[in-house]
Amino acid sequence: MPKQIELIHLITIKIDGAEVPADFLRDLLKVTVENSLHLPDIATLVLHDARLHWIDEDLVMPGKTLEVSIRENHQQTTLFDGEIVEIEPNFDASTQQLSIRAFDRIHRLARGRHARSFLNVSDADLIQKLADEVGLQVQTKLNGEVYPYIFQNNETNLE
Repeated sequence: MPKQIELIHLITIKIDGAEVPADFLRDLLKVTVENSLHLPDIATLVLHDARLHWIDEDLVMPGKTLEVSIRENHQQTTLFDGEIVEIEPNFDASTQQLSIRAFDRIHRLARGRHARSFLNVSDADLIQKLADEVGLQVQTKLNGEVYPYIFQNNETNLE
């Protein structure tokens, strides 16, 4: 019979920069990380919450940072780094689960549509302005043409 590997020991989960407590890992049922080129990355954690402890726990409240890493060949690789945006209970007669959903920070750029213009800006200037509006930090080496006029026509900042 093949040897069973406990994958939970390979995963590190940090919320607000601190590793989650042992009882969090004990109640953890599932970890999913979805990466996309055109949409924000998403991490979903599903917890068994029979005691209804986690649904009221400050640790998992929206706005907290979430980092999911995996240890492989003695190296730590970050799979996801973002912020918790929602918690979703799933309670029925046979199970009590809590899903914690987090998006990477680029999701902030997808909030709201804007109709506005920008005058005499370069690509780097525009990127910096849009990132500043939603509290993101940008590192860019773009040097380029200054555009006399750019119009954002009912588009999100991400678009």
